[in-house]
Order: sequence, then C-alpha cells, then structure tokens
Amino acid sequence: MVSAWDTYLSIRFQDMLRERELNPIGCWLIDLDGGDVAIFMGVKFAGTVLVLGVLAFTYMHCRKFSWGLMVPLFIFQALLLAFLEGWIF
Repeated sequence: MVSAWDTYLSIRFQDMLRERELNPIGCWLIDLDGGDVAIFMGVKFAGTVLVLGVLAFTYMHCRKFSWGLMVPLFIFQALLLAFLEGWIF
C-alpha cells in the first residue's frame, strides 16, 4: 500500500518530482526519460512486484526466514510512509 501511495504522489506531483526526489537512481531515471516519470514509475512497479514475489516464495518454502524479511520490510515501509506524509524528518 505504501508503494501505491508513493506512486500516486510521484505521478500527482510529477512536475516537481525531479527537484524533490532524494533517490539518485530515481533522478537518473527521470533524466533518462527527458524529465518524464514513466520509466521511473515502471522500475518502481517492477521492484515492488519482485519484492512481493520473493516474499511469497520465501513464505511458501521457509516461513521462519520469510518473517525475518517481512518484519524489517514492514518497519522500513512504515517509516517511508511517515516520511512521505511529513510525520518524521
């Protein structure tokens, strides 16, 4: 859900995203696409699908290990949401 919200905000504010984006790879992808956010959004979406696939695979095959991945990921995503909403930093 945090990824979906982040994608929404990125598209909604795409006119100023290049100036506000903190991820250097994201800035590079925006520059690569001539200032458009399409490639950046595609790569972000692909990354989200990849992570969800890895989590599903590990959950099916090794549940204890998957919890070791999911808990830190949840904490990171919660902090990212707080950052995006201006609740922290």
